[in-house]
Amino acid sequence: MSRNKQQLTRSDAWRELRYKLTNGKPQPVTKPLTLSLKRIKLWPEVFQQRRPAKFVSDAHVRTLASKAKASTNGVLDPVTVWWDGEAWACIDGHHRMQAYRTTGVSDIPVAVFEGSIEEALALSAKANTRDKLQMSRGEKSNAAWHLVVVTKLSKAAQAEASGVSERQVGHMRQVKEVLEAKSECNLQDLSWETARQMAAGKEVSQEWNEDETEKRAMEMATKLHKALGTASFSQIEVFARAVEIYSPLMAKGLVEYWLEQEEDEEEELVE
Repeated sequence: MSRNKQQLTRSDAWRELRYKLTNGKPQPVTKPLTLSLKRIKLWPEVFQQRRPAKFVSDAHVRTLASKAKASTNGVLDPVTVWWDGEAWACIDGHHRMQAYRTTGVSDIPVAVFEGSIEEALALSAKANTRDKLQMSRGEKSNAAWHLVVVTKLSKAAQAEASGVSERQVGHMRQVKEVLEAKSECNLQDLSWETARQMAAGKEVSQEWNEDETEKRAMEMATKLHKALGTASFSQIEVFARAVEIYSPLMAKGLVEYWLEQEEDEEEELVE
């Protein structure tokens, strides 16, 4: 029952999911302990918070597959599923599911989460479970922004689920109010950075937005990985010096970029 449709926008997927909940079947009385991979539906636009480069994702899947093969029963921690009105949906464990596919395991252990759609979204945003890829600051901010836009959870709950501060959630709520008052765009489909800039009255280019930046950054990261492998991970000073030799201007630009990012984050926390 996994979805093979063309990927929806986040707002379209959220609307479709809510429709299924309202018009679908009630949750089965018997909670499954295992499920076939084919019976688990995927809603990546809603519940998959990370968007790592393919080589990072592939490496993580290989690590999980190796752990599964090395375990006594060939399985990992249960995948968390939630009833979406039609089928059991994965809200936590997308990479584990991929790992199982590579090992040929079809029936996997699951843990049923019973809660509202808002609570399911909050659970999917948490990044503190075992065998998880670390969320970047941008991914955490986007997860928090999505929670602010579509849920009525408390400020503390939104902050805890996404891993950002309550102050930042408060700032996001202010941005939401500003955009709702002056914008007709769907806030669910905006990244946090785009929303923040729009609320500040800055013009956001449709041709060169954050999504395009992220896409090109992923492509460049993949090229770096192919050229350097993992050697640079344990030789940070060497890598930094190599960048400086390659382009002193680039090295200076990187320092300025990271300092600016830290300053922006600090400004958000004091507003």
